[in-house]
Amino acid sequence: MANNRTSQALRISHQGKTLPQIKNFLRCRASVLRLKRPHHNSVCGIMVTKRQRRQVLIEGKLAAAEYIRMSTEMQDYSGINQQAAIRDYAERHGYSVVRTYADEGKSGLHLRGRDSLQRLLRDVEAGDFPFSAVLIYDISRWGRFQDADESAFYEFLCRRAGLKVIYCAEPFVEDGSTVSAIFKSIKRAMAGEYSRELSEKIFTGQRKMTERGFRQGGPPGLGLRRMLVDRDGEPQGLMAKGQHKSFKSDRTILVPGPADEVELVQRIFSLCADDRLGPQAITDLLNAEAVPRDRGLPWSRAMIRGMLVNEKYVGVNLYNRISSRLGKRRTESPPELQFRKADAFEPLVSRQLFERTQAALVDLARSPPDELLLDNLRALLRQHGYLSGRLIDSLGRFTAAGYSHRFGSLFNAYTMIGYWPEHVQEEARILAGMERVRIDLATRIHADLASVGLDGRWNSYTSVLALPDGRLLSLQIHRSIKTRQGLPAWNLWVGDRASSDFMLFIRMDPNNEAALDLQLVPRILLPPGRYRVVGLSPPFLKAYRFSDVSMLTSRLEDLAHLGP
Repeated sequence: MANNRTSQALRISHQGKTLPQIKNFLRCRASVLRLKRPHHNSVCGIMVTKRQRRQVLIEGKLAAAEYIRMSTEMQDYSGINQQAAIRDYAERHGYSVVRTYADEGKSGLHLRGRDSLQRLLRDVEAGDFPFSAVLIYDISRWGRFQDADESAFYEFLCRRAGLKVIYCAEPFVEDGSTVSAIFKSIKRAMAGEYSRELSEKIFTGQRKMTERGFRQGGPPGLGLRRMLVDRDGEPQGLMAKGQHKSFKSDRTILVPGPADEVELVQRIFSLCADDRLGPQAITDLLNAEAVPRDRGLPWSRAMIRGMLVNEKYVGVNLYNRISSRLGKRRTESPPELQFRKADAFEPLVSRQLFERTQAALVDLARSPPDELLLDNLRALLRQHGYLSGRLIDSLGRFTAAGYSHRFGSLFNAYTMIGYWPEHVQEEARILAGMERVRIDLATRIHADLASVGLDGRWNSYTSVLALPDGRLLSLQIHRSIKTRQGLPAWNLWVGDRASSDFMLFIRMDPNNEAALDLQLVPRILLPPGRYRVVGLSPPFLKAYRFSDVSMLTSRLEDLAHLGP
């Protein structure tokens, strides 16, 4: 069709024109046609069109969408006021608002949680929008981002899709000029600076309230309740869960809660300080006794530990221990930025009990001596009649992995307490045989290469041999298992990171007594993952299989001479 239109235009306008003029006309016409075709952005993979305004008319007016963001800052920025200003602008400039995107009560520090703005951006990216412009009250309604480029990027997404972005309450003219661009950059920076200044003012005010002994928010915790007081500190009544203050001048303090909760708090501190139980052990004890908790939830280790280290139980009002200012990630503040007011509330536990609890937590966190760990294993064996990694982990004190790290292996720890059942003996036999084969093969390969002048570096801990040319050979030994059909099988594992150039898979024989064969496989041929090899002669390993060490070292010698 484009060619037909071009030919028709040529027939109409060729009269009286020279040949160069006709050629120039064709070139211009072709360029116009190309501009109308969309092209793909090969970097981000999104459909991008040449910048052209969308003209969507509703009863003779340009269709527009409005975006409204209302925080809790002040009444001037309420959703009603913003919408009234936007509608007034639309009426005066010939726009008809056909769609509304509104985020009410949302902070402008980040995009997270602003569902309407996210929906607007998704509609724009998908091309699903029956309007020509986006009307916004002012630049700060995009957001008070600490990086001013973020709001500029969201505006760019709309403009790239052919939409006009209009700020109805801004004094500058949106004409795409350098002056308007400078004004917008300044306004974006001012919006972010406003949030920083407001955050600093709020922080200073809350610090002063903390120093006066008033609570600055957050749940009271087990055994405590919130008491509403007036500006002079006179009690006004207990506050229920979820209840807020009626007047800004009112304040809250913490007071002891029901007697049964206070006794439970004191018992938890005593279990740690006097009975030397850690947070996990206390958690298990309370759950085993079915001690009730708020909302019927089970007790957790995090809750118990949080209680044991919280100074509010000794009457200290603490502020800014954990900081997340300006929407940043929650982090623990340095000690100089933490503010304390001693004797702000009535304590539930004595200072002596609290300090003994902190000392007990430090002692429990220390790694226990070997003999104590072995005594714990002996007690566990007497209680259950057997030992296993899962049973050890259930204690919540020192895990099976910790025993393995401390004594070299879990079986070594079993041996030291005289626990040697049949399945443990079999497992120890297999592991000892695999280790013997690994060391023997590694020593022979290293010696054979050294005999021909190819002395590499052998790391016995990582089982990696560095060839003279710098390439790495990783030895991986795999035990034999049986499938449900009784066939021998081996599980091979290839990690995500390329830690070697070649992998030497060593398969143990079906009895796990000696090496069955060797497979020298280039690392690049196997993507990361787990592979199961079934049968004595799997086809895909046939090309890389070596039956003895001499054939393998001959191949390694050839690879070393070939170079990387």
